[in-house]
Amino acid sequence: DTRWAEVAAALLPLGVAGGVIASIGGTIDWWFIPSGTRSKAIGAWHGVGNIVVTTLFALSWMERQPDPASPGIVALLLTYTAAALLMLTGWLGSELVDRLGYPSELAADAELADGRVEHMLPESPIADIEVPQRAQA
Repeated sequence: DTRWAEVAAALLPLGVAGGVIASIGGTIDWWFIPSGTRSKAIGAWHGVGNIVVTTLFALSWMERQPDPASPGIVALLLTYTAAALLMLTGWLGSELVDRLGYPSELAADAELADGRVEHMLPESPIADIEVPQRAQA
């Protein structure tokens, strides 16, 4: 059914525009993460990866232009590659927000920015289990 290919070709420029707009806020957030931290490095990988994703989707859209109803193999490969990479960059973004707390007021604390958040994590129930030691020969 060629309708889905036409819909994809129509939505690709909207996604690319959204990626460009999101990169502005992401760059501002990244700029305020303290240097030398794990969060800064993950943010850099997330941002660069999303630039690559946006570029691949833009190239896919341009590749479809002669006939949006019947994309060629190159357009499809660009789209599938971008989608796979998008899953990775999405995971990196979730690391920043869910695990490391960026952006938030708490993350501005140098202790959090340095990745030392163990005191904030719930205590593991297996922490109280004693492991028997082997007898020395």
